[in-house]
Amino acid sequence: MKNLYSILSALLIVFTISSASCQTPQKNTEEVTSTMDVKSYKEMLDNNKGVLLDVRTPEEFSEGHIPGAINIDYNAENFKSEIEKLDKSKQYNVYCRSGRRSAAAMEMMEQSGFNKVINLEGGILGWQEAGYEVKK
Repeated sequence: MKNLYSILSALLIVFTISSASCQTPQKNTEEVTSTMDVKSYKEMLDNNKGVLLDVRTPEEFSEGHIPGAINIDYNAENFKSEIEKLDKSKQYNVYCRSGRRSAAAMEMMEQSGFNKVINLEGGILGWQEAGYEVKK
């Protein structure tokens, strides 16, 4: 009987250790994926934080964009392959016309392994409504 208790105790210890090692790791505390209001977004850009990414079409981009933005069209067939070329360790500040495409782009980027993606609430329409500069 004493051997049975020893064996059961050993099995319990092994089970406890193996189940603890299979737990999902905690998220990195530096991960940031969120939507930010226009004023805070502008302050962030003024502090040179991250890469500014406009996910509208090239036509929309040419009609006016936030200065310093690069353009990768969310609706293009190659969007996913284009974002895969980007450095995933950098922060990306995304925007579109109203915030919908950039929210979807942010989600796709997060699923692709990007840790720091910030979406502009209200898109470039909100940016312009707040009176901030747009470059043509």
